[in-house]
Amino acid sequence: MRSEVVFGTLRSGAASLEDFQEALDLVPRVRMRRELRRDLDAAARGAESWLEAASLRGLFNTQEFRRLIPQHTVMVRGMTFRLDLYDASTRTAIELDGSSYHSAPGHQESDRVRDAELATVGIQTVRLSYRQVVERPEWCRETVRDVLRARSRRA
Repeated sequence: MRSEVVFGTLRSGAASLEDFQEALDLVPRVRMRRELRRDLDAAARGAESWLEAASLRGLFNTQEFRRLIPQHTVMVRGMTFRLDLYDASTRTAIELDGSSYHSAPGHQESDRVRDAELATVGIQTVRLSYRQVVERPEWCRETVRDVLRARSRRA
């Protein structure tokens, strides 16, 4: 919950990373300072939510995933898409679907349309749910690893 407040504040523009870091430097005692710094470090690397931060810290933090670009922007047929993680060499997008947004009515349909638009330029999307990231991290790593390996053989 605390993480979502941090990421929500950053997304809204109410405070910047620099604002948070200055405040931390000025206040000697902050409850859960280490966790807050970890969230801010993840935000500096491109994470925009707790789920994205968790994936950068615990799922895709090894050398084999270093080429993944967080929050990569792609234009397709005049539409701009922001990809949670992108591998340019295999044209693979990894989308991390948080339960609050992606379970809302209509969002799954818009995700399918988005994935189809990305496919028109050769980008394959791998979608990982909140539950999969939290409960099956090794499966997520293996799946992404296998997709990247299979697509790199085709490139």
